[in-house]
Amino acid sequence: MLNLADELKHTKEKYALERAKSSFEQRQKIDRIVFDEVLHLQDEKAFITKMNHILNALPDKLKEKFPEITYKEIVFCCLLMLKLSSNEIAFILEYKQTSLYKFKQRLIKKLGFATSKEFEQMLYNKMNT
Repeated sequence: MLNLADELKHTKEKYALERAKSSFEQRQKIDRIVFDEVLHLQDEKAFITKMNHILNALPDKLKEKFPEITYKEIVFCCLLMLKLSSNEIAFILEYKQTSLYKFKQRLIKKLGFATSKEFEQMLYNKMNT
């Protein structure tokens, strides 16, 4: 990965003082700003470009192999390969943990995999080839 962890850390530090003085709701807004600033989640083209660069063209490979895949599903796959925690992924996608689990299970089935392990192995293989 292209120092994405460092980029997130630096951006979090930029907002640390403001975040420390904030309410829970304000902290969540700041956390969303941090992820959006680093990952460009609101700009599909910018996100795809950045993830293609960091993850060895994973988004393009997924679109090619699975034309029916949605942007949100690509975001999920990329966040998974970036090794973000399930709490962070749920936060970014605006899901509860149980909803994130269901989302993942539906995606696995939609793409034709029997297990989560098979699905994740395919992602690793796509990222590393």
